[in-house]
Parts: sequence; C-alpha cells; structure tokens
Amino acid sequence: MVSFFFFYSFLCFVLLISLCYCSSFDHYLCSPTEASALLQFKQSFKVKSEYSSCYTSFPKTKSWNESRDCCTWDGVTCDMLNGNVIGLDLSCSQLCGTIHLNSSLFQLHHLHTLNLDNNHFNYLQSHITLAD
Repeated sequence: MVSFFFFYSFLCFVLLISLCYCSSFDHYLCSPTEASALLQFKQSFKVKSEYSSCYTSFPKTKSWNESRDCCTWDGVTCDMLNGNVIGLDLSCSQLCGTIHLNSSLFQLHHLHTLNLDNNHFNYLQSHITLAD
C-alpha cells in the first residue's frame, strides 16, 4: 500500500512538472519585430477572391492580428526552439498586389521557405532573389 502511495505521488509530481514545462511554451514565441514585419507585409496586399485559381483557396492572412502569436497564424511556420519565422506559405491566399524591393518580407532574416504560388501579383519590382 505504501509503495502504491509513493508511485501515485511520483506520477502526480511528473504530471505536474510536465504541465508546467508545457505551459511555458504557451507564451508568445514570435518576436515583435517579425510579427510587425508580417503585418506590414499583409497590409501591402489586397485580398480578392476572384484572383485565385485554387479549389481550396482562402485568405490565410485573415487570421493575422496582433492579439495572437504570429507562430499560430495560418501559413506561418516558426522554429519551435527560438520562435523565429522560418516558413511562410501563402499559396492560394487570394493576394493581389506588388512585392516591392523594400518589402517587410525581407526583415524575416530566418526565413527558409516561401510559397506565394497561385496569387495575383502585378509584377515584382525589379529582380528579387532569396539566398542563404
């Protein structure tokens, strides 16, 4: 009976520690600088449903707002260790506009993947290359 009590106590302790450890990841992971850059990028486009050729298109940027961690926004992937934005998938997001050379997109220094497929960009202002 005593061993059962110790086992149960140990199990409760492990559960408590794991809950505390997991809840520490519930805090905002995305840096304010990267969230601001993404919101500025969002503001540079219009969302127009007639400009999508995708069967399952929806404006992913609609979920982007300051009240939520940008790592939880649709289309945004973050490095779970440090919260840096490493991926942006805005394919089929009904975006319409122009990507300028001074786009806030270039403030995402840790970005590894970018998918802007099936949107309607008027043109890219000059030639843009992404390199590591």
